[in-house]
Amino acid sequence: MALTQSHLYTIARGKGGMEIDGMVGVARAMDDPTFITVQKDSKFNTLADLIAASKDKPLNWGVGEIGSTEHIGLLQFAKAAGIKVKAVPFGSGAQMVQALMSGAIDATLPNVSEALSQVQDGTFRPLVVMAENRLSDFPDVPTTFELGYKVKTSTTRGYAVKAGTPQPIIDKLSAALTKAMMHKTFGGYLKSSGLNPKESVAGTTVWDKQLKEEYANARAAMIELGLIK
Repeated sequence: MALTQSHLYTIARGKGGMEIDGMVGVARAMDDPTFITVQKDSKFNTLADLIAASKDKPLNWGVGEIGSTEHIGLLQFAKAAGIKVKAVPFGSGAQMVQALMSGAIDATLPNVSEALSQVQDGTFRPLVVMAENRLSDFPDVPTTFELGYKVKTSTTRGYAVKAGTPQPIIDKLSAALTKAMMHKTFGGYLKSSGLNPKESVAGTTVWDKQLKEEYANARAAMIELGLIK
């Protein structure tokens, strides 16, 4: 099956008809990290500025929906940074990006692909990317990890098979899928979205571990939000 975080969240809420251990990640097709961004004219020039201001009162942060990938990432970051935030849902990533452009919110957490044009033309100032390693196409943007916040958030897409599938079959599928996704056709699509195929595509070992980690983080956040018991 093909899956995104939405599938993981459904499983976490007990509505997917299966458990997370019932699948094995075969190949990751996309890893679209999240920026923390502000407007170009914002008084917040660094992540430290944003955090310092959030110590006094919660700022308005745009998210697509309550319980979405960026909302869960925001909660994890706020906890790690010791700040309070006000999440403002807009219904979609595109709308939250527009809200930041209009000045309706203080900051937001778009994926690289969602805010690519605004970052490139200087409309948005990316303060940090919520990842372990800097992105090759954005070498000047620091990561949350290097700034001391062990939080990462990314929209992912990939493939999984039923647990119990023989390992040789999983390995063969993984090798074939990753090779195909590194081809110039799909690789070109990733590049047009601001993503590097070598950083975005991954095989079964990396992807299966990431799936299980994302599920655990999402479930913990949903419990904290009261979305599940």
